[in-house]
Parts: sequence; C-alpha cells; structure tokens
Amino acid sequence: MSTASESQDLIINDVKKTNIETQEIIDKAADLILHCEAILFTSGAGMGVNSGLGTFKGIAADVWPPLLQHPELDYIDMCNPSWFRKPDNNSALQHQNKMQQPVST
Repeated sequence: MSTASESQDLIINDVKKTNIETQEIIDKAADLILHCEAILFTSGAGMGVNSGLGTFKGIAADVWPPLLQHPELDYIDMCNPSWFRKPDNNSALQHQNKMQQPVST
C-alpha cells in the first residue's frame, strides 16, 4: 500500500517528466521556426468572428456579397482591403471622408 508521500512523489515526477517533454517540443518548434524559409499560420472556421472577421455563413456572412456583385474582379482585386470597410461601421473614417473605393484594374 502506498503512502500519501509516495503518491505525491509520483505526481511530482509525472509533472517534471511532462515539463521536460513539453520543453523539448517547444525547443523543436523554435528550431524549426528559426531555420525555415517561410511560415504560414492559419486558423479554424469561426475563430476570427469575435474579432470582427467575416465568415462564409452565420452572423458575419456579409463578407462575400459585395464582391459577388463584381464578377469582373480577379482574386488580386478581391484582396483589396477597401472591399471590407463599411462606412456605417466605421463612422470615424466616414466623418473624415477617408473611405477608400475599391480599386479595379
């Protein structure tokens, strides 16, 4: 039968082992990042909604409809951030008359 002290020692050893394994993973990730030519971060669906990023469906589904009204635009044109600015949601820009119009080529 193990004592409370032995159980606590086992827990401490498990934590130390986990910390060492975690640190090894972090070190490996840091090495990969430091020596890579490029890095791309992505996120899952819906992760940016609380930050105001639009989605394909749901509460912020209005991202694409303005773009769909202009089938002549290619991908580069659609990446113009001015498409995603709304005068009614940014009264400071509207007041300063600094709203940009989409650039089409």
